[in-house]
Amino acid sequence: MSFYRGFEMDRKEVERNVNTFKQSMEVDDKIILRAKIAVIEEIGNKDEQKKRLDQFLSIKKLEPFACELLALTAHRAEQLDIRNKFLKMIQNPRKRLGLVLQMQDEPYALELIKGEREKDAILALCSQFLLFGIKNENIRITISKILQENKA
Repeated sequence: MSFYRGFEMDRKEVERNVNTFKQSMEVDDKIILRAKIAVIEEIGNKDEQKKRLDQFLSIKKLEPFACELLALTAHRAEQLDIRNKFLKMIQNPRKRLGLVLQMQDEPYALELIKGEREKDAILALCSQFLLFGIKNENIRITISKILQENKA
């Protein structure tokens, strides 16, 4: 038996052990994904954080919770372009705005509202923004104008 074949057998055995562990400990893929995302936050090097976040961007279909966690992680890592890409993956506009408000990025939150097309959605997002509390006076005035324009 060649060294390579021995390695293949060992790898298969390791995979089998991992699967057994997952089943016995009831570890699902979501837990593993959360752990991988948590590791990014622990890395002190910004370039390494950016590289790992970019790897997640290449995944075609991410779970909604993963998009939220990755957006928050990218925000903390000061990778705003990557953060915005993860935010765009979140389908629910209210959830997206809530995350941006949690990040205290009022200018981007205003952009999200301005980008919305449906009148009801605009009003709902403005209400959510007002309930959260607006710190910037210019943004407060702009939100008031948007509300006036979209009154029923």
